[in-house]
Amino acid sequence: MKKLLLTLGFLGSAAGAWAQSSLTAWQTRYRDLILSENQAPEVNQQSNRPAATVRYANRLSTYSWQISANQWSDQATITQYTRSAEGYILSGLTTDSATQRPITRFNYTLTSAGQIATYVLERWNGTAWQNETQYFYSYNSQGRPGELTYQDWIGNAWVNRSRNIRTYDAQANNTRFVQQRWVGGVWQTQIDVKYAYDTANRMVEEERTGQDANGNPVLVYRILLSYAGTGPELTSVLYQTWQGAWANAERNINFVYDARQRPTYSEMQQWNGTAWEAYERTTTSYDPLTASSQNTTEQWRNGTWTNRSRTSMNYDAFGNYLGTTSEDWVAGTWVLRALSRDLLSYNATNDIIRRVTQVPRGNPSVFANQTKTYYSNFQTFVTTGRKAGAMQVAATLHPNPSATGRATLTATNLSGPVTAIVLDALGRELQRQVLRPAAGAAKWELNLVNQPAGMYLVHLTTDKGTIVKKLAKE
Repeated sequence: MKKLLLTLGFLGSAAGAWAQSSLTAWQTRYRDLILSENQAPEVNQQSNRPAATVRYANRLSTYSWQISANQWSDQATITQYTRSAEGYILSGLTTDSATQRPITRFNYTLTSAGQIATYVLERWNGTAWQNETQYFYSYNSQGRPGELTYQDWIGNAWVNRSRNIRTYDAQANNTRFVQQRWVGGVWQTQIDVKYAYDTANRMVEEERTGQDANGNPVLVYRILLSYAGTGPELTSVLYQTWQGAWANAERNINFVYDARQRPTYSEMQQWNGTAWEAYERTTTSYDPLTASSQNTTEQWRNGTWTNRSRTSMNYDAFGNYLGTTSEDWVAGTWVLRALSRDLLSYNATNDIIRRVTQVPRGNPSVFANQTKTYYSNFQTFVTTGRKAGAMQVAATLHPNPSATGRATLTATNLSGPVTAIVLDALGRELQRQVLRPAAGAAKWELNLVNQPAGMYLVHLTTDKGTIVKKLAKE
């Protein structure tokens, strides 16, 4: 059972990608160890930043690789941005380079604190702009994200789709996350996650309530966390499922950290009904010069540890994401399972001016071109510092959990092609799709109908980093 590993991938942010800034340092470290996802900074302008001088591209030209012709396409999609004085994206327009025909456009409005207030996406129907999707954001008195509501344009009117609600304690800890769907004219809760903290503001418990087949609330799982002393280093993580009473399922123990408090080792055990049994262990190593890292997982078999899989996250000296390589241990050797890589070109001021994304094709697999994006019209901005929650990426999976295995992935405020990968509980790649944002937004219809019930990870590799979402199939 791997649900523990997946569930804890975003401790403190539950089923939503909104408000990733609420992750504390220890949550990030634990996420990196358990999920093997040492992530790059948030997309484009999304993360908090101190006062600084920054440069952003306002024009993106994206070409696709034509496999049958073995060459790049002649025409590109062109996306152009307008920005605020501090570099926030305020609007975007995507057109066809050959015909100049508009495709999509979007607009943001901001609060006085520089946080997103609304987002509206429109699509060109051939003669006029047609509404498609809009989001509404609200914040509490601490400036923390409170509610995010999604609406779709249906039958010439805006119709509620879903909303996420967060609450916090006086220390700004996220104490509750509720995800609701609009059903029959009322909001229906799908997910209700509660969090508890100790006096050091460390999360000590997460409890999730879902729905049964009749829509009634039912306990699903809880996670209990223990720490060493007063620091952020974990000593154990216990995962229990509700079976009329809380029952042990899995636990992670024997955590080891390096001098920089980065996780380097942990072991996972499974409960066999009467005792704990060794199952897996993970070792993490870090490149001393870059943000690159490698996670190696071993499985306990026949009284000994044997290699199982390893994943490498690669970054250059500027901190830019270069790709991920995943391998399985087969017949005494490492066999490539999934990978991608980006080839970057820079100008004299170290701006990325071209990104070529390559993925494996053929057998044996070799890198092959997929997309090529040129960045231009750079503009320099002087920032005064960003507030938590300002211009964060909105990435959602709906419905989540999914009773059928079908779900729609929506991501906004993107500035280039996105590689989306679905992984199962064992880290195996199930699906891969390159999404080409139109007016900064992208959608993907996921189909896990033929996959078993459980938790799945959806990795979105953007031009500035990786976003990871969880999808539960009931």
